[in-house]
Amino acid sequence: MMRREASVWRFGPFEVDSMRPEVRSPGSRIKLQDLPHRLLVYLLDRPALLVAREELREHLWPEDHFIDFEHGLNTAIKKLRSALSDSAIDPRYIETVPRRGYIFKAEVHRESRHRPHSRWLFGSIAAVLATAAILIVSTRSANVNPAVAVLPLEHLSPESDQAYFADGLTETLITDLGRLGAFRVIARTSVVHYKGTQKTSHEIGRELDARWLVTGAVARAGSRIRITVQLVDATKDQNVWSETYERDVRDVLALQDEVARAIARRVSSAVAPSSRRRVATHLVIPDAEEAYLRGVSAMDEYTRDGLEKSVAYLEAATRKDPQYADAWAALAEAYTYVALNQTQKRQEVMSRMEIAARKALQLDDRSSQAYVALADAQLWRWSWREAEKSLRAAVALNRSDSSAHWKLGYLLGALGQPRQALAEIQSAVDLDPLSPSKRNSLGLALYWCHRDDEAMKIIRQVPDGDENTFRRHRRLAEIYEEQHLDRLAMAETLRWVELSVAPERLAKLKRQCAASPYAQCKRTALLLDIEQLQRQSAAARIAGDFALLGNRDEAFRWLAKAIDAHDQGVMWVNVDRHWQSLRGDPRFTQVLRRIGFLPAS
Repeated sequence: MMRREASVWRFGPFEVDSMRPEVRSPGSRIKLQDLPHRLLVYLLDRPALLVAREELREHLWPEDHFIDFEHGLNTAIKKLRSALSDSAIDPRYIETVPRRGYIFKAEVHRESRHRPHSRWLFGSIAAVLATAAILIVSTRSANVNPAVAVLPLEHLSPESDQAYFADGLTETLITDLGRLGAFRVIARTSVVHYKGTQKTSHEIGRELDARWLVTGAVARAGSRIRITVQLVDATKDQNVWSETYERDVRDVLALQDEVARAIARRVSSAVAPSSRRRVATHLVIPDAEEAYLRGVSAMDEYTRDGLEKSVAYLEAATRKDPQYADAWAALAEAYTYVALNQTQKRQEVMSRMEIAARKALQLDDRSSQAYVALADAQLWRWSWREAEKSLRAAVALNRSDSSAHWKLGYLLGALGQPRQALAEIQSAVDLDPLSPSKRNSLGLALYWCHRDDEAMKIIRQVPDGDENTFRRHRRLAEIYEEQHLDRLAMAETLRWVELSVAPERLAKLKRQCAASPYAQCKRTALLLDIEQLQRQSAAARIAGDFALLGNRDEAFRWLAKAIDAHDQGVMWVNVDRHWQSLRGDPRFTQVLRRIGFLPAS
């Protein structure tokens, strides 16, 4: 249903009131018919989101309305474009996504109508209000919890193949700042998007919700390295501090610590006294440092080839310098990604990962990166409480470790603590705002808390194209089904099936769904999914499909296979709603015992 709350939206020169069927602009007032007005309000309430045509039919089109839906919708869109002087070819406001729906693409400001109705203000008054709004945001950021974003350092070394050096130092600087614990530090997976960017500091700060930006450059010549850093106040687009450091490459650990503390002193006086300095007595062997930085840079490629190179470099770094704690921690993290991307020899990789993580902690017990990798090994063997202890240690050591918050949130969700899970995953999103995976997880956490409308809004904001696209559309189908919005559930079901089966199977399913109720469409989709998955190692997902089909025997048979394979999808048997049909069966208790959610009998 549409929101009934009286609201006003402003965009460009226009103002729209939910209670008045008109579009206002300075010196102009254009009346709207009921349907175009309701359509515009619906789009304005979902700016930058794709609103499906089927969703508009479900929410805006009365069942007793006898005008053809497609014709009526197209006519309403044309009337809105006419009122807004918009173009279908080069739209400023309403963009058509062929065969799917519409996006309201302009920036929209919304306020409730219970506030005093304000007139349109122009000239100097408007400028003052805009400045005041910026000041309010920047003051809030500065006083509550100012965030720092370390943008990718520029590579200035004479050798063209030295870019890895700047990439690796960017990451270690992010880690060192996070360890100080005085402010939020944005994750590398978000800041990497700004490598070579032409955006202003103000734009970057707004997108990352970060007041302070660290920029700089790295140059290496022989055994000497030079780092130049600047601190920029993004709210003012102003450089407030800069410094240049030069050291022998063997002193790189102490140099990184010195740079991080210098930045922290300019940002906050609250650098935690308990944040210990790096142990400067360990001089890094140059060849080990080079292998380490190459490994860290390769890991950021997020490809199979990149991971293989990363592991090779990091293993070399630990051989060249067995006392290099950061290299062991990074190696443990690289093994984590390798294990996630392969099914063969996963147990062997997990064993190596745990050995590397424990070696890193033996050398430096304040490595949150190593604790997170150790937790992954503990999760793999169903040691839930040990994993929780490791993840809480990681968060305590580095409150800006987005992966630690993220994985702790997932674990707490699996353990039946949805509100605590939501808080941790929200922290992960705050630290890594451009990560599709973490935003997808936020939608999942809201779903666990039965806040389905908010979950849908978050899930739909995440663009398609990442590894979680399939899961998002499947989750939306489940939510729409529970809300008895069968047409929308069917559209999302066809979308997730499209991502998992061959085109000819999809075409057949579409024909069946066009002539069948949603329940039959869903059943056929699940059977197609099972058929496809039996060629893969996805036992937990097959078990879930059988549970939704009501076939308990097959569901439990595949659950047993999933447990034997340590399929992490089993984690969600206590919380995801599609397992509900199994929970009254005595065999479900045995499942919980096998994976450690209940004590062994």
